[in-house]
Amino acid sequence: MGLFKKIFSDVADELKKSLEETKKEMRNNLEEMKQNAMAGFTDSTSNSRDDDEEDDEEPKILLGDFSDGVLTIREGITELDGESLEHYKRIRKIVFPASLENLDSYVVDEQHQLEELDFSKVTKLKTIPDDFISGENKISKFVIPNGVTEVGSGFLGDAKSGAEIFVPASVSKLGFISENSNNDMIVYLFAADIDISDVESCAKTLYVLPNYYAQYAKKLKDCYSEASLREMPADKQNFYANPADEEPTPAAQPAPSSVLSDVPPIPVSNPKTEGKKQLGVFSARLESIIEAALQDGVLTQKEREVILRRAEKEGEDLDEFELLFDARLAQLGIKVEEIEKPSAVQAPEMPQNDSSRGPDGMFSERLEFLIHNAIEAGSITEKAREIIIKRAQAEGEDLDEVDIYIQSLLQKKEMGEL
Repeated sequence: MGLFKKIFSDVADELKKSLEETKKEMRNNLEEMKQNAMAGFTDSTSNSRDDDEEDDEEPKILLGDFSDGVLTIREGITELDGESLEHYKRIRKIVFPASLENLDSYVVDEQHQLEELDFSKVTKLKTIPDDFISGENKISKFVIPNGVTEVGSGFLGDAKSGAEIFVPASVSKLGFISENSNNDMIVYLFAADIDISDVESCAKTLYVLPNYYAQYAKKLKDCYSEASLREMPADKQNFYANPADEEPTPAAQPAPSSVLSDVPPIPVSNPKTEGKKQLGVFSARLESIIEAALQDGVLTQKEREVILRRAEKEGEDLDEFELLFDARLAQLGIKVEEIEKPSAVQAPEMPQNDSSRGPDGMFSERLEFLIHNAIEAGSITEKAREIIIKRAQAEGEDLDEVDIYIQSLLQKKEMGEL
């Protein structure tokens, strides 16, 4: 019995000793884990602080005042290169000085918050280079300063969808606008005659001054572009503040006599021949579809539906379009299949009235054009009268004056004076 107690006591001592050693080892391991964790946290904090310090590193050369994302470059700076804006972070707007003369590529690089570039003071700059802006940005309106003569390709980087681009009369060379592949830029061209083969591929709509419409219609047709060509809205025709800096507006050139192969301008000549002018006020794409449909001298119901669908897609007033289109069919002697016209589609909001006057000087070119086409047959249908009244009301004209004007033209036509 005494031997058994001794053995039991020895086993208990060994177990106790083993447990103590295990507990000590666990405490040591736990302490080591705590120290490692603290060391890792310290390193992480240090690295984060280093990254922040790097992000907030001061520019090597201060270009001017930089506050709340707006960088106003000081006067006296004449050129900017690819390193000029280095270390400027999160720029929203850049105001350029009047002294600016030269820009290099990649002046604006990876400024994803950039919304505006203000060139309003700039008068000495002649060239905007290729890739002036690189990377995505939020610019919705880019105004090329007057006096610039050459604009390189990709100058707007990966621009915001639907951005507006204003091109002054001084520009003689214009590259493609943006890396953006949506092809939905809105371009306002004040230049009289420049190559648009690169521009049209980026544009949804090209606006040009009225007297330049004919030559740009021909250019756009030669490009087989899907971009739409439109007359410059009246409220934007004097967009560039100093008209003296703009090139003088040349006299309108008469359109080629070909009815189908060339796109003539909006009528501006002898009112006796106005009713015989062709459409010529719609996009090159729409004109091409019309030409193809009328090639065999017959207009089918399917062809008419396709033409109307394209006109509606381009934002045309369908009532006005049908009036002018039917006038063309009558002038060309096109045979029209007996069809049931599709139900009227709600027309888009009437565009703002153009300030230029028609050949008779009474109303706008568009309104006079509609009236002369409507009376081509020597009378005016009720439908045509409704369309003319709608256009006159949209332009704020006195309907009694419009009616007197129509009656006078009908009388002249009856007497053979039109």
